[in-house]
Amino acid sequence: MSRFASFLAGAALVGAAVVLAPSAASAGTPVAGLAACPHSHACDYGPIGHVFPDYASLCSEEDCNFIAAANWEGVAAGVTPSVALLMVDYADDHQTFGGGLSMPALWAYWRSRGLDGRYLTAVRNVGLTRARVESEVYAHRAIIARDVTNTPSDVGVQRFGAGTALLIVDGYTPKGPLVVYQGRTMQMTWAQWRAQARAAWLPTVTTTPSGGGPATPPGAYPVTATVTASPEEIPASGGTLTLTLTSTGATTCTLSASPQFTEGVQNVPCVGPHSVDVPASSSGASGVITFTFTATSPSGASATATVSVTQVASVAPAPTASSNWSGYVVPSSSALITEAAGQWTVPTLDCAATPAGHVATWVGIGGVAWATGGSSGALLQTGVDSACSGGV
Repeated sequence: MSRFASFLAGAALVGAAVVLAPSAASAGTPVAGLAACPHSHACDYGPIGHVFPDYASLCSEEDCNFIAAANWEGVAAGVTPSVALLMVDYADDHQTFGGGLSMPALWAYWRSRGLDGRYLTAVRNVGLTRARVESEVYAHRAIIARDVTNTPSDVGVQRFGAGTALLIVDGYTPKGPLVVYQGRTMQMTWAQWRAQARAAWLPTVTTTPSGGGPATPPGAYPVTATVTASPEEIPASGGTLTLTLTSTGATTCTLSASPQFTEGVQNVPCVGPHSVDVPASSSGASGVITFTFTATSPSGASATATVSVTQVASVAPAPTASSNWSGYVVPSSSALITEAAGQWTVPTLDCAATPAGHVATWVGIGGVAWATGGSSGALLQTGVDSACSGGV
């Protein structure tokens, strides 16, 4: 299973002064396995008492690198992105990249779309040697790092499962780097760092988009909504259809139908397929059902889209002449027919009057040729066949 941790990192914020002075450990701050030492170039606790917001509800384990970037902004840019606005960016990033982001995809989204009004302007790789880590953290307050383990490992009193995690390094002691994982600061050893660290980065952000001009004000994200239906026709007897929902800038989405056949307005995903079971038409006649999809942003702005689906009543076919059939053919306009049933009284033949008399009564599936070409398939039938033989 992949592990992605909240991280933060210090970097220059273009257009604003951000000064994060070295700090000593706060009294009583719980740091797993902390090796106490006086502040110097060989010992820098960094913002050891920083409290990380809980964004866990916004991401699955494969996507927490996105939320980690927001935590980075919380320290490096001196802001705390709101949960609601991060949900907007989170939904948009999934539409752009379709799932958990790789690091190149995260950088690209952060650069072009921004996270809560902050835009990435540069990101550079940082060396993984102890000397380079200490130098970069001392000068820039923190770096972002990828930690990979093939087996579970311990960092301080925290047990890491095997897999990949995004950490931050925001301090160090002679024992090793101080890392943040799942909102907790822990003491790692240099031996663990050498064995597990695979990459490290230092980003720089600004409040100006990469294309120039002012950043999108928080709460002013554009809201869009679209909805399509498949199939676009269902029989009057009812059926299942799939609505494909798409929106941007929205955190809450609803669906309603007219005529109403559900329990009023329903909450639905803002992006993705949504299955709807349509009941039989109350009159059995043809009609139109209109679905309304509404997407709403955290600021209350909304967008609406509609799609209509036609319920088609079965139409009896025009009578045709047959040399050996009588009765009715019941067509199917949508679903595959898997069963046919009927009941009748078996006639009694008068073989004396009709020595060659013959009658067959049955129900079946298939066996009908369409006037437009093709057929309903091979004839499957069951019933009763009565015949006279030699006047008996």
